[in-house]
Amino acid sequence: MRLLHKEWFRKTHYPIRFNRKTQMVHIYKVSGEILSVPWGYIFFAPAQSVGVTKEWGIDGHILADDGETVVDTFSLAVSLTAGKKLLGEYWEFIRCYMEEDCVADLADIVTLCPPVENRKEGYIFGLQYLLKMDSRLEWIFLPIMFPLDLLASIGRYIAMQTSKIPQWSQEVLDACQPYPDDPINVSAANNPEHLWRYVLANEKREEYETRHARQTAANERIKTKLDARYGKQTI
Repeated sequence: MRLLHKEWFRKTHYPIRFNRKTQMVHIYKVSGEILSVPWGYIFFAPAQSVGVTKEWGIDGHILADDGETVVDTFSLAVSLTAGKKLLGEYWEFIRCYMEEDCVADLADIVTLCPPVENRKEGYIFGLQYLLKMDSRLEWIFLPIMFPLDLLASIGRYIAMQTSKIPQWSQEVLDACQPYPDDPINVSAANNPEHLWRYVLANEKREEYETRHARQTAANERIKTKLDARYGKQTI
């Protein structure tokens, strides 16, 4: 019952908007309250869950005017068991979006966007998201994982159908309107054309190499810009 209360009859998701133009962060809380906080008033830090499975995430601590007192905390939509390296990459994507001049390059890195803008996630995408693989080697575990993912997808779909779509205030919507001539559009409309092939790590070689080359080039451009601004970094 606790799980049902946590996932069902709630909101389909709890979005966060990072507004590069105004340097504001808009947070949709579980309570339905919307917080709008200056980017500079948030202290982000890695956080580790307490439980059987140790997972890493990123918490944003909203600071008071003294710059030390934490008045509220929210979590970014990331949870990893693979350690801090990928967590750092996730964070750097957000930081670069808010602080650096490389938005077009960041757009070239994004591959998959959940189709949840003003609508609920459909069953098929929910199943695809649960099945997503990084390598064909993971096919070995498919006979074991597929029944579990199938069961989870049913619960996920019920959660979507029984929950409401979060609604931003008009004030936030007005503040986050893109420029009319903005050439950058990152959305579910740009997801891979053959989504089943993508989530099963079974894309055609040409499709994979084209996307990989685009993302690699974008990462190199970002690294060059950051090295020029901060000095060469050794990872």
